[in-house]
Amino acid sequence: MKRRNFIKTLAPLGMTPLMVNGMPVRAMADSMFAPMFSCDEISDRALVLIQMHGGNDGINTTIPVEQHAEYMNLRPTIGIQNITSLDQTIDVADQLALHPQMNLMRDLYDSGMVNVVQGVNYENSNKSHFKGRNIWLTGGDSTTEGQDKSSGWFGRYLDHTYPNFPIGYPNSRMLDPIGLEFGSRTISLGFHRESGVPAGLALSNDPTSFYEMISGIGGAYPSQIPITRYGSEMQYLIDIQRSSDKYGQRLNDIYNLGTNMVTYPERYGTDGKWNTLAGQLRTVARLLSGGCRTKIFLVRITGFDTHTNQVESSDPTTGNHAELLYNLSSALKAFQDDLTALGIAERVMTVTFSEFGRQVGENGNHGTDHGTLAPMFVVGRGVNPGITGTSPNFSEIDRNNFTSFQYDYRQVFTTLLQDWLGLSDMGLQSVEFQDFIGQKLDLVNSNYDDGQGNTVDFVVDPTCYDAATTFPVGLLYFHANAQEDNTVLLNWATGNEINNSHFEIERSVDAFVFQPIARVEGAGNSEQEIRYDVIDEQPLPGISYYRLKQTDFDGTYTYHGIIQVNLEESDPFKARMEAYPNPATDKVAVTISAAERISGMISVYSLNGQKVIETSFPIRPGVNQKEISLTHLQPGVYVVEVSGSANTLGEGVQLGRTKLLVNR
Repeated sequence: MKRRNFIKTLAPLGMTPLMVNGMPVRAMADSMFAPMFSCDEISDRALVLIQMHGGNDGINTTIPVEQHAEYMNLRPTIGIQNITSLDQTIDVADQLALHPQMNLMRDLYDSGMVNVVQGVNYENSNKSHFKGRNIWLTGGDSTTEGQDKSSGWFGRYLDHTYPNFPIGYPNSRMLDPIGLEFGSRTISLGFHRESGVPAGLALSNDPTSFYEMISGIGGAYPSQIPITRYGSEMQYLIDIQRSSDKYGQRLNDIYNLGTNMVTYPERYGTDGKWNTLAGQLRTVARLLSGGCRTKIFLVRITGFDTHTNQVESSDPTTGNHAELLYNLSSALKAFQDDLTALGIAERVMTVTFSEFGRQVGENGNHGTDHGTLAPMFVVGRGVNPGITGTSPNFSEIDRNNFTSFQYDYRQVFTTLLQDWLGLSDMGLQSVEFQDFIGQKLDLVNSNYDDGQGNTVDFVVDPTCYDAATTFPVGLLYFHANAQEDNTVLLNWATGNEINNSHFEIERSVDAFVFQPIARVEGAGNSEQEIRYDVIDEQPLPGISYYRLKQTDFDGTYTYHGIIQVNLEESDPFKARMEAYPNPATDKVAVTISAAERISGMISVYSLNGQKVIETSFPIRPGVNQKEISLTHLQPGVYVVEVSGSANTLGEGVQLGRTKLLVNR
């Protein structure tokens, strides 16, 4: 009997009901008597990527059993002499042994939670660290076009799955960052999109430290950005800061709501390398337990560039590489145990990768040099356990590297994107993995026995993606146009509506902070074109922004883009008035020029139209100035308006309006 079939007959770990602070933790929930995963539950799944920086020596990680003699001939001082087959139920040609320091990975394999993918690479592997990492992160290859991609494959995936990001995010469908990266102060190329800010957020520390850090940074954003290269770069930095501001509080909240149920390893032995990977995975588990629905997590473990002292000369089972593999295995074991104890193991799949493998033969310095292929580990409750592929052929070597590989790394990622995350074929085209749709691997379990007599199918029908991400309203257009009477006409149309309760028009001075100004009831359900329009009778002066919020009957909502209107040309009094300083703190001086005596009034409004200050302002011919105290106002954006009455003007004519940012 195949070992993977034997595993399916075993009861999984962690099926005992678990209580935390007297509250039951959901472990497989109500799905015992129904299909485990429906289309609606795709949004709960996450993919955790473990990047092994430096180029992992895959040959000492997964040691060939049948070709062990040939292996030792090529690695007489760094080879592992005493090995035990990981799985004796499969053909001997396919059998491998894990490094002795990976016993905890063996435990996960014996529990049916690991698939080892052998011989992974791409044609003409690039052996440069930087170029190699870029290729794996961007989903490229060794061709000129494949090497020069400017966006990452998981950035393209997230861009397709969460359209218009970051506009309209966070929202009720996605409150959390769509991608998170740990162990770095800068965001990986993998999260970059074709344009705009990356689809991920980098946290070098835990979310609480991140929130405390960003809370003390920055001030008011510039009111105008020049249309220059400098301005473009400035806007990019502003967008990054805004994204951090949006999610800092949310991450802090769910981190504090979450918990960990197991103890994670801190280091290898008493004086070995600190297990930084364990800390990153511990944070991921805690965020997930607190309700985080981030789709892609990227964590990393460094130090795999083992040119020298890869092993201890006295014992090749010890040394730098041994410590790294122990830290990888122990961190993964603790993470999987934690997810199981928390009742969320069915939501998470983890996969390892490195920019390249090492050469077949040792280099004379108790180490190995840059090579080509290496294994990948796919770990999780939903994995189809076993070994995919066979050990590399040690009789087919050229220039100390294997002459062929078995699987393109994009086959692994394509499989996980579609079978695990439910991405459609159209989505895979957006990720630029369309060439691998027909080359997927058997990595996600379609026949898992949950130990209770129920068969669970973890593989997602790719049509689920389209069903799960279809918006309840098919928006045909959304327009805003300035009118001659200084109003703004907003109109939009829908081609279909499903359970549509209502629309709201929201307005902003900076495309960041929005306030609702109008509500329009929806049609509920409709399959024909319906047109809507709203007039903003008191628009903001200068450039302002509008967005459309659509809400279902159940309260979930979706944003449909941001559009801009410029009223500067239609405001004849704008040049006559100014407020200084702007941004202001405790007070502002309002200055206005006039050719005659006017009975004036200064009014300050919040963005929702509430008048918060009103004071008289006698205006004489010439330049007039009045100072207004702002100490009682909360920080935010306001509109200052000067109106006046005179024989030549009439009653209550608007003389000028301007935006004012109060910032303390």
